[in-house]
Amino acid sequence: MITIHEALRSPLRRICRLGLLLGAMTALVPSGSAAQNLIGRSVLLWANRWTYQLENTYSTPWCGTQSTRTRVSNLIQNQPTDQYSGTVQKRYISDTCYNNTYGYSNYTDWWEWSIPTSRGRVGSHHGVSVTGQDPGPFPGMLMPWGLSQGTTHTKTVLDVTQTHSFSLYTEIKIKHTVPSALPAGSYGIKFKAGATGYTWNELLWDWVATPVPPTSIYVAGQALNCNGEAYVTFGPGDFSVTPSLSANYDYYEFWITAQPTEDYLRSRAYHINFATDPGFPARLPYYTDSDGCLPDDAAPPVTVPSGAPTNHPSRSAPYFTDAVPVGLEAIIYNSPYGSVFSGVEYFNIELQEALDVLLFQTTAYMNIKQVNSIAVAGQPADNVKGVSRRGLNTTIIAVSLATLSTWFHETAHCKGLEHRATTQNSGVDQLVALMTGQGSTGVSTELNRQERNVLTGGL
Repeated sequence: MITIHEALRSPLRRICRLGLLLGAMTALVPSGSAAQNLIGRSVLLWANRWTYQLENTYSTPWCGTQSTRTRVSNLIQNQPTDQYSGTVQKRYISDTCYNNTYGYSNYTDWWEWSIPTSRGRVGSHHGVSVTGQDPGPFPGMLMPWGLSQGTTHTKTVLDVTQTHSFSLYTEIKIKHTVPSALPAGSYGIKFKAGATGYTWNELLWDWVATPVPPTSIYVAGQALNCNGEAYVTFGPGDFSVTPSLSANYDYYEFWITAQPTEDYLRSRAYHINFATDPGFPARLPYYTDSDGCLPDDAAPPVTVPSGAPTNHPSRSAPYFTDAVPVGLEAIIYNSPYGSVFSGVEYFNIELQEALDVLLFQTTAYMNIKQVNSIAVAGQPADNVKGVSRRGLNTTIIAVSLATLSTWFHETAHCKGLEHRATTQNSGVDQLVALMTGQGSTGVSTELNRQERNVLTGGL
């Protein structure tokens, strides 16, 4: 997993009191590192464009105005491997009282962020020209990633006027790399994000922070769920994924992470006795939460006692009953026939031996075999829609009965899931559950947290 600007996980900073840190300029806006799934699809987040300005002034009728301003002008990194380009300035203007005592002071330090990096100083300090002086290495600055429309706040108390001006813009992009082995199309990326909104308090003369509810945060136009997650599909390329808010604040800071969902490639073939291709679903995404979001804190892991009956209270815990999205997609593609798959005994399967041949024939050219019907081991032909064995990458689909849910169900078996209310799967066996052992209703979709952990390790 990769992370962009996780500063919000440490104590909140007040922007008008940002400190300077000694350090290299390259620490100002770091890029992340690539996150990659098992078949090589990868994502990389980086700050593509960043601007920032903070100015504080202090004015009196007897001394005039003094001000300090920090400005970052359009810091740009077009690609994660490029050098940043842009200008950083720090301006200092002293008031009349200071100038009369120490000499006129009004100067600007600047650093061009480019290769080679240049820097300089323009103006006067203590009555002496400092134009052409070297301001030294860029000091490094702790600055936020966020967005604002630009705000200016002014107050006057006993003829003393203070002004605080602030603006901030950050654009986060994601680079999505799809291996050529995958079919053309869009693929899933799991985002997690959080934000803190800030409003200006005139009485405190400072920013007041408010955590932003996850469901008020959007990534690529999609609202996060109550756990701060969103599953979004993208094709290959570069895309803007800067978090936006539905709530209004003077400005907000954010953090964001991304990782590709798991891709499960499966080949399929149909029995030669079919007059025409019975068809198949090319994509099976498991991203849906069918019963609404429940915060993870309200569904902690639960252990079912060994030998507990199917109606044991522990099986009714939210950990087992609440449906969750899963970062998995099965991608199904055509495969050549195998000669073992042409016999008539494999079209309407009635013998266990024929079923076993297809199940344990695990060559890569056909993971999924479509037959007309399956009626073995005492099961009538109007009941069995599909057969898989947990941990084997082979599935038999009965075309005469199978629904879309059957494809999801059998694929989950191959990824390691057993039916509910078993030793391996502690959940309550409900018809709404994808892994029900009661026979698919055709609309079963729900997967719980335990099942998600088995399928993807928690993704």
